[in-house]
Amino acid sequence: MVLAQFSPIEQQPEKDKSKFRLSDRLFVGGGFGFSFGTITSIDLSPLVGLQLTERLRMGVGGTYMYYEDTRYSYSTNIYGGRVFYQYKIYQGLFAHAEGEVLSGDFGIQGERRNVSSLFVGGGYQQMLGSGFYANVLLLINLTEDVYSPYTNPVYRVGIGYSPFYK
Repeated sequence: MVLAQFSPIEQQPEKDKSKFRLSDRLFVGGGFGFSFGTITSIDLSPLVGLQLTERLRMGVGGTYMYYEDTRYSYSTNIYGGRVFYQYKIYQGLFAHAEGEVLSGDFGIQGERRNVSSLFVGGGYQQMLGSGFYANVLLLINLTEDVYSPYTNPVYRVGIGYSPFYK
């Protein structure tokens, strides 16, 4: 026995494609840090990303660090990149996962090497107004390497801008 049902197809209104603009879902931001003295440290970490859904966003970023320790006449330039995902949990709270690779001279012997890190953790985002926001993150480096420039846990503070948050 074959059953068939026919019904008139209602014409779906065509979605206004001009309402979705990629630029409305982009965000930029990053962090910076510095300390001066016997140990000098400068850290610049810009990022750019895309709001995929109301709760999920992903991005890429770069990292540049300068580190100098005058006690050992040692200095190095560290640079690399990262990919991250953030998932909004509740009213500013979010989960964070990130993979990063840095290249630097991480030891006294002077050889440059790549160090990979896998971070997981969370953070809080506070809206500042007009699309600007501030982030605070607490991350754990799951692949803690003896050459890593980070100690566990990793704390980050950053600022950003997104027209999505206007």
